[in-house]
Amino acid sequence: LEELQLVQPAAEPPVGGNRIEHTLNDTERRVMAHLDAREPAYIDAIASRSGMPVPDVCSTLLQLELKHAVQQLPGKRFVRVPVQWS
Repeated sequence: LEELQLVQPAAEPPVGGNRIEHTLNDTERRVMAHLDAREPAYIDAIASRSGMPVPDVCSTLLQLELKHAVQQLPGKRFVRVPVQWS
């Protein structure tokens, strides 16, 4: 894959956080602030804690899933994806 240039070299993580956190917008950061890597949270609980409407939380969680920042578990529960350095 390297010969085909389909793999990019691993970049150094930014100082003071991981790579994903530096790509998040304010809404995504707001949702992430109410998620834990070990304790799954339901959408309703995230919405209640963040003060955001449920539809906004749902769309934000989808964006975070696409960025591999959160993982959906059975029962529509969500957890942060643990940080993995290359």
